[in-house]
Amino acid sequence: MGAFRKNGCGYFPLFLTVLGCLVVLASMVPVAWAAEYSLSSRSYLYLHERDNAIGPNDHLAPLYEYLSLDVWDLKEANLSFHSYGWGRVDLADASAGGRNSGDISSAYLQYRYPTGNGQAKLGRFFLAEGTTTETLDGLFLKGTGKGGFGASFYAGNPVENSIIASGGGNSLVGGRVFYVRPGLAEAGFGYLFENGDFQGKNREEAGGDLWVRFAPSWDLTGKIVYNLTTSELASHRVAFRLVPVNTIDLELGTEGYRYDGLFQKSLHPAFLPPSANGSDKVRKLFADCDWQATERLSVQAGVKRIHHDADDPGDAAYGELGFRLQMEGVLNLLGFSAALQTADLSENEYRELRGWLMGTVRKWSFSLDALTYLYEVPVNGVDTSTQIVGSAGWKASTLLSLSGDVRYTRSPRYAKDLTILLRADFALDGSWGGK
Repeated sequence: MGAFRKNGCGYFPLFLTVLGCLVVLASMVPVAWAAEYSLSSRSYLYLHERDNAIGPNDHLAPLYEYLSLDVWDLKEANLSFHSYGWGRVDLADASAGGRNSGDISSAYLQYRYPTGNGQAKLGRFFLAEGTTTETLDGLFLKGTGKGGFGASFYAGNPVENSIIASGGGNSLVGGRVFYVRPGLAEAGFGYLFENGDFQGKNREEAGGDLWVRFAPSWDLTGKIVYNLTTSELASHRVAFRLVPVNTIDLELGTEGYRYDGLFQKSLHPAFLPPSANGSDKVRKLFADCDWQATERLSVQAGVKRIHHDADDPGDAAYGELGFRLQMEGVLNLLGFSAALQTADLSENEYRELRGWLMGTVRKWSFSLDALTYLYEVPVNGVDTSTQIVGSAGWKASTLLSLSGDVRYTRSPRYAKDLTILLRADFALDGSWGGK
C-alpha cells in the first residue's frame, strides 16, 4: 500500500472526521452496550531558530497534533477498538518537504478470546511477533493450545513510513509457531514474505526467538534472522541477564548483523550503497551493570566492543560510567555520566559528558539536561557539540497538563540551534451504557 503519510492535506483530516463520527456514534450506542473509553490529545508547537553551518538558516514553527482513542468492552467484554493519528501544519518555513502532513498510525478492532490466550486484529496495527516488527493494514490471528503450543498468522499491506519517496512493499504475509510455558520459557520460529521492489528483489525472511528463565534471577534471550532472499544471516542477538543479589543487575551479550541482509528493505539512502558497504559485517560484545549502592544512590556502567570487517569504519571500543541520586525536597533526581569511545580511525573517537536533574514544586515539575561531545578529530572545523535542555510542566487538572522545553545546541552541523517546545496534554477516561 506504500506510505500513508502524505504532503498537502494528507489523511489526518480524514482521521479527524472518522474520530468525530466515532464520538457521535458512541453517544448513540444503546445503553445496554456498556463500554469504557480513553481519549487523549497531545499538541506540540516547535519554534526553531537554526543557523546551519552549511546552507541557508531555518526559521521553523511546525504545529503537531496527536490524537488517540481506545474503546474497550464493545458489546462483548473482549472486543475493543484502538486508533492513533497525527497531523502537522507549518506556521513558518516548510519543515519536512511540505507545509503540512499527517498519518493514521493505527486504527483497528481487536478481539481477545476468553481461552487459549487468543487474539485477532483487523485494520491498521503495529505488529511485534517474534523477530518481526511491522505496521500492517490487514489481519492478525494468534492462539495457544492447552499444551503450550501455539501459532500466529498475519497478512495485509505493509505501511512504509519513509522520509523519501518510495512505493514500499505491495503485500506481506507471515506467521510464527511457538511453544510457551508462562514464566519459564518461550521459543518460536517465524517466516515472512513481502512482495515488493527492494533493490530489485522481494523480501523473504525466517527467524527464531528464545527466552528461558533458568532461575528467578537468571534469564536468557536470543533472536536470529536469516535473509532468504540474499541467502545470508541478517542479524542475531543473545543476551544473558543475571541478578546475583537484589542490588546488582548484570547483562552480558553479543549481537551482529550484515548490511546486505539487515538493510535490504531499507528505504533510507544512508543504508544503501554507496553510502554503506553492503558486504560489511558488524559484531558487538557488550556488558551492562546497574548497582543499587544505597537506597538512594545507583551506579551504572557499560562496555561495548564493536568489530567491522571493513577497514572503514573499522573497530571501536566504548565505555560508560554514571550515577543517579534520588533526593527529597524540591530536587528529586540528580545524575551524571561520562563515556569514552576509542577506534581504529581517530575520526570515530570521542568523549561524552552528561548531567541532569529533576524536581517538583507542588503542581510544577522541572528538569535540566546538559550533554557534550568532545571529538578527537574536528568536524567541519568544530571539535565540540553541546546541547542544553530545560523543561517545566504544570498539572493544571486531572485532565490537562501544560509543559514546555527550551533547547540550545551548538554542533558541527548547526552553528546555533534554539528550539522552544510548547506542549498541551489532554486525557479523558470514561464509560457509557450499562448492563
